[in-house]
Amino acid sequence: GYICCSVSAAERYVRLPTDELANLAWDQVRAAVSALAGATLHNSAVTRNPEATYLPKNGTTRPMQRTRRPRVAVAGSWTQTGWLDTMESAVRSGIAAAHALELERGVA
Repeated sequence: GYICCSVSAAERYVRLPTDELANLAWDQVRAAVSALAGATLHNSAVTRNPEATYLPKNGTTRPMQRTRRPRVAVAGSWTQTGWLDTMESAVRSGIAAAHALELERGVA
């Protein structure tokens, strides 16, 4: 089978040798999935995109999903989620924006 791993904010990993990085990822996958405990990694491929995750400067303010305008919320990975600017952050932001609108309407 095939397994794909993504690492966000991976500054400490990006310069590791390819084999070392692949083995490190494989060790983490086996630790997380008990059915793979005895499995062996036969082939691997590593790609690196160090600019994939936007890291704002210290002190940069990211807006909350709720705004001062009635019935308006903002969503996006760039908003305040407590996570880095990633796809997962965008999902969390969308959920938070929907929740803010529900609270405003008294639905939640």
